[in-house]
Amino acid sequence: MAKFNYFALGISAVFVVMTGFSINRATDYIASTLAADGVVVDIPIGPHHPRVTFTDSGGNVINFNANGDITQNVGDHVQVRYRQENPARSARLDTFGSLWGTTLFLLAMALGFAIAGFRNLTSRGWGPKT
Repeated sequence: MAKFNYFALGISAVFVVMTGFSINRATDYIASTLAADGVVVDIPIGPHHPRVTFTDSGGNVINFNANGDITQNVGDHVQVRYRQENPARSARLDTFGSLWGTTLFLLAMALGFAIAGFRNLTSRGWGPKT
């Protein structure tokens, strides 16, 4: 009879649920936002966190600090997504990492704990419990 690490499988199940919510949130964001062209105007923290400026559909100039998980340089042209009702607070870079990074992290955690649970791995080592 196979032995499983039910604690790890339980944690995996929690991460699966969180992944589902994250997928729903990301697809809802993509479906309910507008796209705009932006320009990197500053790199205040580092190349992965540029300050971007863009003009929204109402003609307002919006500046925001982004996290696109890719390297940006001052002057780079980037695509931005934002909610029309609150562009300054909802703006994100339209990149795979910015839109799906959290979902992929949660999925990786779910898979890691599932593997640990099905292989009966413990926190004390890589081998199975005896």
